[in-house]
Amino acid sequence: MQHAYPEAASQFSPVKIDPLALRNRFIKSGANEDRTPAGRLTIALVKYHRNVAAGVAMTKSAYAAVAHDGLTFPRLPRNRPLPDRLPPP
Repeated sequence: MQHAYPEAASQFSPVKIDPLALRNRFIKSGANEDRTPAGRLTIALVKYHRNVAAGVAMTKSAYAAVAHDGLTFPRLPRNRPLPDRLPPP
């Protein structure tokens, strides 16, 4: 099939966003997954992101702050990356 813009990459093609190498260009944005009733990491949240990771190249949890003063609640636990909990599909 001919594309109008052959130089444009397919959403299914890999992309590198240093230092990450993603297998496609699909990213699940943060949204309320409703799987952390007490504001803590749960097995349900890990399972949810594991299922999503089967199709998208990157997934992130709903809440994130790039600076300490961006936290909505001062006692909110800090999330850490979960690469060891989300093996590649």
